[in-house]
Amino acid sequence: MNTSMTISPADMLLYVDVVRSGSFTAAARHAGISKQAVSERMYKLESALGVRLLQRTTRSLRMTDAGLRYHAECAQIARQIELANLAVQSEQAIPTGLLRLSAPMLYGRNRLIPAIQTYIARYPNVQVSLRLSDQIVNLVDEGIDVALRVSRLNDSSLSVRRLGEVSAYFVASPALIAKFQGMPDGELIRCAPAVAFRESEMWALPTGVKIKPNAVVTVNDLEALAAAAVQGFGITRMPGILCNPLIAENKLTRLLNRPGF
Repeated sequence: MNTSMTISPADMLLYVDVVRSGSFTAAARHAGISKQAVSERMYKLESALGVRLLQRTTRSLRMTDAGLRYHAECAQIARQIELANLAVQSEQAIPTGLLRLSAPMLYGRNRLIPAIQTYIARYPNVQVSLRLSDQIVNLVDEGIDVALRVSRLNDSSLSVRRLGEVSAYFVASPALIAKFQGMPDGELIRCAPAVAFRESEMWALPTGVKIKPNAVVTVNDLEALAAAAVQGFGITRMPGILCNPLIAENKLTRLLNRPGF
């Protein structure tokens, strides 16, 4: 063997295809390369092995004794690769293993838990690890497979699929609104005490103007945010999934005529 030359596994598989096809032309067509490229790669393989694998004439292609033995080994490797590919493809067709999910607290509790129940009933070989947090986590560092995020994403390296739109509304307790009776909603949002989700929060009014809320309380849990608003701490902005039931119970009143984002 010429040890100065490296044997390419791809050339070994191409040799199996040449034998299976019965000609360089057919193997070239199957591999999507030229007949000349097949001939050159077979010559390179034989040179690296230091033996003749094929006897070639203008009309026929026949394996030598060494080629016959070598083909048996290469065909076995080709079969193992084929089985490995089929196994992986089968896993893709029927999900199995551990699925790590990340989602905000509110949406994880209200929307994701029922969806997970349906999913594992359909794919019983899947185990789900759900991590609920209102903080943005690093998917790679935390080993997260899928994350549900209610925000605009700045990380262009992520594979993103839009699932829908989430509406958020400016709301306040009826008692708080009564203290500012007669004040237009837009002015009320600018001036009245507020409950914010984070210290750096900015609110966009329907006019496009962005303001920093006059936050007297900041709380990083949406349900606690809602409780503070109901108690009259201040105006806040929260998702419809959370505030709509409270509006129906007259515990909160919606401000403005359209969602605030």
